[in-house]
Amino acid sequence: MEDDTMTDFETLRDAYKNKTLTIYLGAGVSMGSGLPSWDALVLAMYFKVMDQQRLGRWRPYPNYLLAIAEWQLNHLHEPLEISARKIRRHFQGKEEKFRDSMWETLYEGFQPPEGTEFRPPDCSYLRNGNPTLQSIVELCTSRPEGKVKSVVTYNYDSLLESALNDIPHKPIWTADGRPSVSQIPVYHVHGYVPFDKKEGSAPEDIVFTEDQYNRVASDPYSWANLVQIHCMSSSVGLMIGLSLSDRNMRRLFDAVRSTPIATQHFALLQRPQWNVPDDTELDRIHKNAKDYLEKFERSGVKRSPGEKGPNWRHEIAGILQEVQSRGTEQEEQVLFELGIEPIWYDKHSEIPGKLRKIYE
Repeated sequence: MEDDTMTDFETLRDAYKNKTLTIYLGAGVSMGSGLPSWDALVLAMYFKVMDQQRLGRWRPYPNYLLAIAEWQLNHLHEPLEISARKIRRHFQGKEEKFRDSMWETLYEGFQPPEGTEFRPPDCSYLRNGNPTLQSIVELCTSRPEGKVKSVVTYNYDSLLESALNDIPHKPIWTADGRPSVSQIPVYHVHGYVPFDKKEGSAPEDIVFTEDQYNRVASDPYSWANLVQIHCMSSSVGLMIGLSLSDRNMRRLFDAVRSTPIATQHFALLQRPQWNVPDDTELDRIHKNAKDYLEKFERSGVKRSPGEKGPNWRHEIAGILQEVQSRGTEQEEQVLFELGIEPIWYDKHSEIPGKLRKIYE
């Protein structure tokens, strides 16, 4: 499949012109402005609230806090869902403090020097610092030739709202939210923790732990599910900054796909990168293979034909490359079954150019 088929972008342009385009935003959009992914958010909050005594006098700067959280993420043995539950348990009976801790961790990079009053970042600052966010703002800008119908975001933050500034929009995080005809609704289906602490979700309505997620996913009449189903079944969709790892999101797309409603959806996805293993890694694989051969022969259950020939490094690398290639093909097939067509890119810097094909 070609990356940028004319049909894909003609469909997206037509939806934009007909005001039937919904965009779905994930953590990849906010990470461009230095905000943490959900994984890094959980670990950073964990460090702050659970390890405070062990950290003692150490108080890492915000950039180090997130960098340490990312390192820990790559070396973690405890499931993140368990860490998230520990955090919620720590704040049991202190729900507002949980929300404050999440707010502080989300916006660590925007915190002013100590003793200075916090002020939300200027919209031009956000747009200039995050080209993907800027292109999404352009997509949301009302023009005579088109307009986005709605935005569904799985992010807690209010970066998009701040970047939209005076472009008519309305953040919605409960069933009571109602946009006007001129406003683009921005649905926060996992909760809303904006720059303005006076607004946003009640602490208990922020979907943070696995049990909260499961409760929402299992309730077909939950506000979040109804909003997503409505958008998925009534408009063309474009996913940006999403890995599509959300189980409930895939389940809802699957449910909509099985109905007679004909809707088309697209996802901007980074092409899987093939990392060529170096000789050290190939040698390690080869050694492990020899160890398995010895185990097979000692067990007497199975005899192996023996070791690879002198070109074993080339053969191992070839097998790994073929596995990755087949994996990408299978990923495309799974997306097609959900009614989602991937639009591949190699670098995140390509996203603004692809979005411009819709509104320019």
